[in-house]
Amino acid sequence: MPYFTQFQKSSYPLSDTVSKNITNISHYTAIFSRLADDASFYTYYNARGDQRFDTISNEIYGTTDYYWTIPILNADIINTWKNSTKSESALRKFLEKKYPGVALVFDTPEDIISEFGVGDIVKTPSDDLYEVVGVYPSNHYIHCVSVSTADEFNEVTPTNIIPFYKAPAYYLDVNDNLVPAYQGTNEITFEDVEREKNEDYSRIKVIRPQFIYEIAAQFEREMA
Repeated sequence: MPYFTQFQKSSYPLSDTVSKNITNISHYTAIFSRLADDASFYTYYNARGDQRFDTISNEIYGTTDYYWTIPILNADIINTWKNSTKSESALRKFLEKKYPGVALVFDTPEDIISEFGVGDIVKTPSDDLYEVVGVYPSNHYIHCVSVSTADEFNEVTPTNIIPFYKAPAYYLDVNDNLVPAYQGTNEITFEDVEREKNEDYSRIKVIRPQFIYEIAAQFEREMA
């Protein structure tokens, strides 16, 4: 049962003489909100990689028709690109898009790193030019993106140059408390953060197979 076919249609005027029936996507029923709070109607499924909702539906229910129940039952799935589990290759592309550029890491005092400013152009010993887009003195790096040319620049010698998503997002102590970098014993990178989210996204709620037809029929009645 395709999802939007169950929505009511409303006549929408396109001009003084022409109108068209358009699906009213504001039509609402709270049936899935009620189900999400009743564990007797749902169970959990561990999604794999870039597995689509239609393939999950086919695996659980023997048909792709109930793919639409998955995002409705899981309120956290707002954007399927951001909030669904990803394969290794898809996760890599996501990291590169969300955390573009590189981190120039320095083994120098924080006050020296603080002298960098957003918009500054720096040049490394390999003649690569970067524009500074973020400064993180306590974490000993600056966030940069590549530029092709620059009239003025400062020459720098970073200890290391890494993809920005591999830079530290925060630090934890031995008791897993959030602490400043100098007190931290465990470095958590932006990649670590996203991998943990990706693992969480793999566990989704699905309607138990014995109830799917009944619930889909009820949804159809309430949307009529």
